[in-house]
Parts: sequence; structure tokens; C-alpha cells
Amino acid sequence: MEHTVKMGTLLPSFNDGDYQDITFCVTEECNLRCKYCYMYHKNNFNRMSVETAKKAVDFILAQEPKFPAAVWGFIGGEPTLEIDLIDEVTDYIKMRMYELNHPWFNHHAFFVDTNGLLYESPKVQRYIVKNKGRVQFAITIDGTKEKHDLQRVKKDGSGSYDDVVRNLKLWMTQETIPKSTKATFSSGDIPLLKDSIINLWDLGLEYVAANVVFEDVWKEGDDLVYEDQLKQLADYIIENELWDTCSVRFFEPTLGFQMSKFDKTRHFCGTGTMIAVSTEGKLYPCIRFLDFCMGSNAAGYCIGDIEHGYDIQKKSAFEKLSIERVNEAQCNACTVASGCFSCTGNNYDDMNGKTLFHRAVYNCKMHKAQARANKYFWKRYSEKTGKVSPFQVNRFEQFCQNGWRLDNLDFLYMLESDDTIPYCNYTPSGEWVMDPKTFKAGLEYVEQHDMVPVVVTNHPQQYQERLKNVVHIMMFPAECGYERKSEVELNIPIYTCGTSVVEKTVAGAVSCIINVEETYIGSLADMVEQLHKWYTRVNINKLHFEQWGEEALHQYEEEIQKIGRIMGGSGLNLIDESMNHNCEAGMKNYLLAPNGRIYACPAFYYAGKEEENEEVHVIGSLQDGIAERPKAAYNLKHSATCDECKNKHCAACLYVNYRETGDALVCAKKQCKITELESEKLKEAVG
Repeated sequence: MEHTVKMGTLLPSFNDGDYQDITFCVTEECNLRCKYCYMYHKNNFNRMSVETAKKAVDFILAQEPKFPAAVWGFIGGEPTLEIDLIDEVTDYIKMRMYELNHPWFNHHAFFVDTNGLLYESPKVQRYIVKNKGRVQFAITIDGTKEKHDLQRVKKDGSGSYDDVVRNLKLWMTQETIPKSTKATFSSGDIPLLKDSIINLWDLGLEYVAANVVFEDVWKEGDDLVYEDQLKQLADYIIENELWDTCSVRFFEPTLGFQMSKFDKTRHFCGTGTMIAVSTEGKLYPCIRFLDFCMGSNAAGYCIGDIEHGYDIQKKSAFEKLSIERVNEAQCNACTVASGCFSCTGNNYDDMNGKTLFHRAVYNCKMHKAQARANKYFWKRYSEKTGKVSPFQVNRFEQFCQNGWRLDNLDFLYMLESDDTIPYCNYTPSGEWVMDPKTFKAGLEYVEQHDMVPVVVTNHPQQYQERLKNVVHIMMFPAECGYERKSEVELNIPIYTCGTSVVEKTVAGAVSCIINVEETYIGSLADMVEQLHKWYTRVNINKLHFEQWGEEALHQYEEEIQKIGRIMGGSGLNLIDESMNHNCEAGMKNYLLAPNGRIYACPAFYYAGKEEENEEVHVIGSLQDGIAERPKAAYNLKHSATCDECKNKHCAACLYVNYRETGDALVCAKKQCKITELESEKLKEAVG
């Protein structure tokens, strides 16, 4: 929602990722039979001795601290069964930090993850009072009584819900941080999801860190039930206006859009930076890697022990983990990958302990269902409030940070009318005007296919209201005086070379286009210099360059040399080698023409008007989608000459190729000549 409570933040001064996470597995025994607990059907009831715990503390405090603070966690089994041990170890930790003058002495907290059954016991309550302000208990309650008692049963066979709720009321009077719990859902209880989350909110829990399991438990159709439950929950939140008071991880505003290459270099969690200590004093990258947590025949992934230290070779493997290395190919290509988490321990377990570099994808359909429901929720939020949703803001910022160049991001250019100012190499002609129904259908198509709409118009003000809650790009004549109104709008004003530009007319825009025709080539450098003061990127669009004569080419060469000195080798489309090899018309960029049909680009649309068969260049429709087969005709990777070319900034106009050579993938000579000229002169100018 508009605020997100971060799970893992134990004290107000501790931010997620700013502390060392240290977990002691103090016992493998539990006072419940938990259906989805890692200990299910396990028989190891080991407990940590005081001596082992103290040696572990000494080992950890002897290491050079890599974080400014520490969270000392106690987990099981059920850790409150060993509250005496926890109390003694806590005292020892505080004493040793004081004696060592350790930087964590004033920057630490204690964390106990419990099922809540013993929370009201005198020993637990004395421990809380003794460590007031430094300890947090996390009590797990799974949802409604039916849902909770399905999974958490006492040894006598009765459910534990009533006992936990009784203790939860006491816990809530003692905790000062935002009240939260964790809930996990699997195939058998997905139909209880909506009521469970609502019940947890009704109990006074503000944030529910809910998720579905990673394991191979899902049945056909579970994803549809999951999506329906989430949409019902979304409706409940919107209808009761709870987005500011209640929160659940299912509706994170960062979930459900493409991941950048930078994001893929990171990892899902802190596995490897955490320290988990087993009952025997062995060291693990997190609690999920302990032997008794393995569901397969795999042994745990031990990275050392408190007597001999770390096995550096094993530990270093975690430093090389990244989302991209772990992901399957389809995961890296997924258009809704953000927020799709994976458990490294489960991945290792799924491979029977053979490798860390694998991803179990059993919950793939479940994540996609969640992404659809998340988009539904935030759309309803915008409709209800009239505000741009945090989801759309995050999506917009992700695109901006990556220069709108994500691998699987497609764009639908929506041409307002036949006489709209050109943004590429073509001449507008005709009388078609896109009707409102077609425009609305275009926006619906974009939403369904996770595309970005690019509205090309002479009258941008007319589209403000229809686009205010939609991530979009607006292209328009600079002289119309339009200013950015939406938080999720990228403006690209289009200037005409040879006109007078006395001041920046578009506030908030960072990129612009200059249309230059043969007649006005001589004023190009002056105009670029002026616009470069206002825009970080200037795109030169050479109108009808294939028809330029030798004199025009010579004049263009002189202007390019001047521009190279002005721009300093960056911020210009003619030298930016981070751009792809061509304009990607028909591959990633498509045109919705005023007539309602889809083309590779405007040049092919206007060309169709001049040919006997006007349908010859149509590649799709809003009803039937974009045909796959025509894409091959626009893929320059199939062009031997272009694939070998070193001029990576070349726009390689497919229509010019088609018109001049009869083949869109055979590069026209004039195009190659101009590209070589630009490359040579710009490199000379910038040294």
C-alpha cells in the first residue's frame, strides 16, 4: 500500500540489510506438529548446550564486523522450550560485547521466533522484562482458526489457535513496533486465504508477511483459485479503504514488472551473509541449510564450525550467487519477474544437494497469478482514489533507470492522426483520426501485454486525463507548450530544425527529437547546442536522408563535427553505442495507426496507402494481436551485412531498406554511407 512495513526491522534505528543476522538453533524439538514445518516427520530432538552457545558467541565476536549492528536470533524447533538457555546466552552476549568494547554493544537486538504457546509463561515474561527495548518476539499465526488448526496441532491432537490468540493479545500490549506476523499458504488452504488475511487484520496485526510455499505441492488450477482469492481480498481492501491501515506482502507495489540487468546481479535474500549456528556448533549460511531442514536425502550445506572456523571455499560460493545465475532461462525472460522470490536452501534441497546454482520453479504459475492480482489491486486503487498508484510509480522509475531498454519491454506507438508531427523518417499524409474507442482499446491491449503506450499527438493536453494513472510516453511538437502532469509520464518534445527556439518550452522533459530536412542542415549544430543546455539526450531524426544530395551530405558532415565537439561524446543518438543495433520496428516497437490496424512503424503505414494492396504492411490488430511470422522480416539479426557492422548506433531504417533494395534486411547504400560518416566524424571530434 502507500506505506510498507518491512519485515526484519527490529528496532526503529535498524534498516533492512544494515545489520548482521545471527541465528542460534537452540533446539530441534517442537511442542506442535506443524504440517509445513521443516521438522515434519523428523526425529532429531537435539538441544544446544550452554558451552556450545558461548563458544559460538566468542567465535562470532572475534570476526571483523561487516555490519554496524547485529540481530541475535533464537529459533528451533520451538525456542521458548529453551528459554533458560536463551536467557543465559543473552546475558553472555551482552557481557562479552561490553568487555570487548565491541561496536555492537550499543547497536544490537534479540529476536525470538515462536509459535506462541509458551509466551505467557513466567519465564518468558521475565526474559522480556529483563531485556525490554532490546528483544522482539515474533508469534506465528496462520489465519483463521480453520486455517491455523489445519497446520499447527498440539501433541494431544487439538488445534493451537485459541491458545495462540490468547497469547497474541498479551503480546500486542507489549510490542511497540508495527504488529506483524508471517503466514504461509499451500495447496490445501489456498481457498482460505482471503478470510485468513482479514482475520489477522481483525486481530490487530497491521502487516502480514504472507507467501505461498516454494515446494512441489501445487495442483492444476491452484493458481486460478489463488488469483481469485487475491482479487477478492483486493476488493475488500478497496471497498473498506484499508490501504493506509493494513498491509500484506501479496500487494507489494514493487511486484510484477520486469527486472533490470542490475537487479539480476543481486540475490533473493541475505543467504551467505547470515550466520546460522546448529545445536552442535556447526555454521550454516541460513537456517534452511541445516541437516534436519532438508526434505530430500541431501545433507545440510555446512560452511564451517565454531572450533575450526569457516570453510572459505564453501562460503565463497554464496558470494557468486545472483538471480541471473540461479534463474532458469524462462525466469530471466519473464515480464513480471520482480518480487518473484526463491529460497536458496529449497533450491539446493530440490537438487538433492548437488548445487546451489539452480532454481525450483514449482510456484511459477502462482507468482504469475499473484502478479495479475497485484496489478488488479493497484488499478482499483487508482480508480478509487484518483491517484497514481505506487505500483505504477515504481514501474515507471524502473523503466527510466534502465533507459527504457529492458530486454522484454515492448512499446505500442499510438498515432493520433495522419497529420501528426513525424518522429521518424516518414511524411505524414491522409485524413484518418484515431477515434476514442480505438484509443481505449489500444490502452487495454497494452495493459494485457505488459507494453508501454507511446502517444504521438499534436494535442497532448487532450490525453492527460485518460493517461494520468498509466505509465506512458508522450511525443508532441515542442511549440505546443505542453508540460508534464503525471508522475508516470515521460515527455519527448519534437523540434523542427530551422525554427527559432528561444527558451525551453517543455518543463520536466530530459530527452528531445530534432527533425532535420535537407534544406535546414546548416542550422543543425546551433540548434543541438541550444537544446543540449536543456536536455540530457538529443535525438537527431534525418527526414528523407536517402534523398540527400552530395552537397547536403558534405554540409551534414561539417555539422556533425561541430555537434561532436558540443556533445562531448555522450547524450546523442548518433554515437550512443548502448542503443540496440536498429530501431526495432516490428520487433519491440509497433504502431497502432489511426485506422485501428497495427504496423511495424509509421513509414510502412503511410507506404501502404500508396500501394494497391493497402493491407500489405499490416502485421496485426487489437483483436487478434501481433502475428509472429512477420517479425522475421524486421529482424536485422538475420542480415549478414548489418550483423557484421561495427557501427552499433545505426538506426538501420527498415523502410528505407525495403524501398531502396526491395528487402527490409538488405541495407541501403546511402544509409550505410551516412552511418559511416557519423561514426568517423563524431569519433574524430571527441578524440
